[in-house]
Amino acid sequence: MYCLSTMGTTSPRDVAKALDDMDAKGPRLAVSERRGITRREGITNAFPQASSDSKKGGKLFQLYVWKDRSLVRDLLAQAKDSGFNSLALTVDLTWYGNRERDTRNGFTVPPAYTLKQMANAITKPAWTWDFLSSPEYAYAALDVAADARLARRRSMNPDVSDSDFDPDKQEQALPTDRRSQVSFIRDAFDPSFSWDDAEWLVNEWGDVGPVALKGVVRPGDAKTAVERGFDAVWVSNHGGRQLETAPATIDVLPSVRTALGGTKAWVDARRAADAVRKQGGDDAAVARAVARDAPAMATSKRTGLPIEVLLDGGVQRGTDIVKALVLGADGVGLGKPYLYGLCAGGERGVAKVFDILRDETERAFGLLGVGSVADAREASLFATENDGIWKDDGIVNEAFVRRRAASARDFPDGGAWARGYGGGVW
Repeated sequence: MYCLSTMGTTSPRDVAKALDDMDAKGPRLAVSERRGITRREGITNAFPQASSDSKKGGKLFQLYVWKDRSLVRDLLAQAKDSGFNSLALTVDLTWYGNRERDTRNGFTVPPAYTLKQMANAITKPAWTWDFLSSPEYAYAALDVAADARLARRRSMNPDVSDSDFDPDKQEQALPTDRRSQVSFIRDAFDPSFSWDDAEWLVNEWGDVGPVALKGVVRPGDAKTAVERGFDAVWVSNHGGRQLETAPATIDVLPSVRTALGGTKAWVDARRAADAVRKQGGDDAAVARAVARDAPAMATSKRTGLPIEVLLDGGVQRGTDIVKALVLGADGVGLGKPYLYGLCAGGERGVAKVFDILRDETERAFGLLGVGSVADAREASLFATENDGIWKDDGIVNEAFVRRRAASARDFPDGGAWARGYGGGVW
């Protein structure tokens, strides 16, 4: 499934046009389809399988939390018009993390050119020529939204200029000038965003398709997301780039899955859904089967389908995919691997990355002695040394607490800590 960010350098309309152009050339499938990675309608594989027509394939629009609600509406309209059928609301970027490397390197959008960068560019003439001859790096989706906003004003007042913004409409000028990403996010994103705002956005998206809440690491938040109308929960810590000492997503995944009904209900729900799908049943039939066979499973308020759990963060090998699928995820998100392939070899490089991931995943299942994801889940193959779990008020590592209590009892003088007896799991 293709995922496009609001902060991307390609607008939803440009993506839609590229897909139309691809369809016009005949049965040329996307790299993911040619590599056996099926694209789906909706979020992941509990939703109906898409046809090979790229315009009907899974396209997910990732939306950030903007202060300007009219901008949000413009972006959503742009995504709908461009055929995006799934939405992910990213809520872990309302505050900007202390990204020291970006600050040190002077990262701006559009790019600013320092003497150091220009000196480095001289040593890479081919790359530099390609960069200079390409369109300027900018947030394309925001540019399209700004154009739509200006068109609305001109329809009401032909004399309006590009810099005129009507304060009565409570619309803010888009921060599209050259500035650091820190100041961009501070000015444009909304740190006061609440659950009521999240529910408003779900309603704004309507029945276009499923909506995921991206940035969940606490079980309580996963439950609240379901209550507020989300169809999927995306376990993510923004790649660890926001709060550096946040727990790894793979560590909190089992607790999130438990909060949504537990592993048994999850396996039963997936088995029931797969059986109905094989018989050609629709979403309503799947919802009835899940309610009957897995009553403990959390389901969407809108469709009755099982709540899906996605995970990203550190997924770079097939074994990472297997671990996530067994420990509670319905699907994974990854970015760096295909970007590495794209930089190294273009489309062929991306295809090679998918080949590697598929081979590693199949090999891992073979070495585990299981024939499917469902078999692996039921076999309870994985156990972690670190059995820390998330509580609503933070993380509690039960193994560490037990060891500390034993050490305090057996070594009241604290000598065990000096010898390293009481630590170990962190």
